[in-house]
Amino acid sequence: MDSEKFTLVSNHIGPNGEPVDRLYGDPFGNLRLMQADYSKYQGKITKKQLIKTDINGNNFRSYCYVTEDGRWFDRGGIPMLKPVDLTEDNDNEVSDS
Repeated sequence: MDSEKFTLVSNHIGPNGEPVDRLYGDPFGNLRLMQADYSKYQGKITKKQLIKTDINGNNFRSYCYVTEDGRWFDRGGIPMLKPVDLTEDNDNEVSDS
């Protein structure tokens, strides 16, 4: 299968079903970024900590991911805008892709 080209249909979530960049993980915490052109991203991916507020006004910690080239992804691996509620500590390099 390595030599065969395949289409990753779960990347087709853009407008009109167009492919987008998307992060995928495994049960061991390894991440890979499959790009819209179906190539695998080769740079570093870092997990960033967020402080969010629930509907009762209580704060809780969450996270998102950022690539070495500045693309942001939510916990589900979907592209997002850079968040404004990042914390300064507890960033982890997750993948060397």
